[in-house]
Amino acid sequence: MQRFKPNFGGGQFSKNPSPYTLTTKRLPTRRSVIWLGQTCNLSCYFCYFASRIADRTHPEHPFFTLEKAKAMCKIFVEEYGCNSIDIQGGEPTIYPHIFELIEYCGSIGLKPTLITNLIALSKFEYAKKFKEAGIYDFLVSLHGVGENYDKIVGKKGAFEKQMQALHNLKDLRVPIRINAVLSNEVIEDLEALTDIAIEFGARAVNFLGYNNSGDQKRLRDMHKIPYYDIIAQRLMPCIDRLEANGIEVNLRFLPFCVVDEKYRKNIYNGLQSVYDIHEWEHSLRLWTDRAAQRQAKAQIEPRSTRYYLTRIKLGRAFRLKSLMWLQRAIMPFVKFAPKYAPIEHYQDKILQKIRFYTPFCEFDPNLSKLEHFYKEQHRVFRDLTHEKIHTKKCQECSIKAICDGFHCDFIEEFGSASVKPIKLDMEVKDPKFYSKHQLKVIESQEWEWYFTPKEIEEIENRQ
Repeated sequence: MQRFKPNFGGGQFSKNPSPYTLTTKRLPTRRSVIWLGQTCNLSCYFCYFASRIADRTHPEHPFFTLEKAKAMCKIFVEEYGCNSIDIQGGEPTIYPHIFELIEYCGSIGLKPTLITNLIALSKFEYAKKFKEAGIYDFLVSLHGVGENYDKIVGKKGAFEKQMQALHNLKDLRVPIRINAVLSNEVIEDLEALTDIAIEFGARAVNFLGYNNSGDQKRLRDMHKIPYYDIIAQRLMPCIDRLEANGIEVNLRFLPFCVVDEKYRKNIYNGLQSVYDIHEWEHSLRLWTDRAAQRQAKAQIEPRSTRYYLTRIKLGRAFRLKSLMWLQRAIMPFVKFAPKYAPIEHYQDKILQKIRFYTPFCEFDPNLSKLEHFYKEQHRVFRDLTHEKIHTKKCQECSIKAICDGFHCDFIEEFGSASVKPIKLDMEVKDPKFYSKHQLKVIESQEWEWYFTPKEIEEIENRQ
């Protein structure tokens, strides 16, 4: 494990107000997420919620009441055992009750992060209010540089305001991480984005493949999607520079085979995101992704304790498969139920949500019941959404079990030339096969549950 202090361009501070460590240890995440409403001050063409932001009559467009937001946050803590939260909109910095919500999250043990474009924080006094309210960090949407950024987000002068906001946060010593969506326009700015991340001491940079989720199922323009080989060529030198500066780098929604082996540790898709504490707990997503938890006027739904993924509501075909549903229901109570690996103590509340669930994915004694659930949930959702595909060439790959595959429309547009099956001496089924070698950021607020007392002592001795 390595211990780093943030680098804000002007050198390292002698006193770090918020220490962290980099480690290869992996535990499932405890992070929750809330969408406050699809109201935004920008109009990025690749946004998952582009239609909902543009349509003021859409039921997901208006912001939540503070009461509904607080009620959901309380559920995250009391029923799922979460200890951190990503607050997003639309644009959460323009949510009328954002400071009250940040303070409330802190008071109930949810470490608050805002996923934001930062435009509203170009005024120092407004930025300062977030620190005073108790914000932990900002996950900044940085999708280009200069006029290119303004074009992508649909607002002239937006980049200048964003840079001023970053300077404000630097002065306030508030940590940042960065998201950058890999559209064709952004590819040309990757080197400059890397410079910004280093200058402002970003703790992590997430490069996100431009994918066809949400509204992009209808809106995604193939002419704006870069070829995977071009992405890899431009990204790999940037990864080297960022990691040399102690910055965590994640490549999301990209197949493993498009980058050299050295960089496959940085690939984080569905199965790998389970073990990224800055991603969202998967069983909670079954609830938060439902319409009632996305719409301001809808009543919050009760949480189910019987998770059968999508089979009960969507799967007539599932029910026709003999007595599969009955077998799933009774398996946890019979003697020959598989003996799973132990769960982490903090997952007790989450496990209660799936206590009647028995996975049908291939049994692995090294995985807990909850990890089996995550694995099967991901597989079923991938098959039902039809967003990604394993091509014929993918079937030759030794790691196909841990890879999401390729976006269907990418294959339709560009063909399968980018598919380069990875040939190993064994078939890989461990989602952490590559990612367990990556150094990831763990903030000091997470150490008590993430590390053993001995490990914490070792970290502190390195300071």
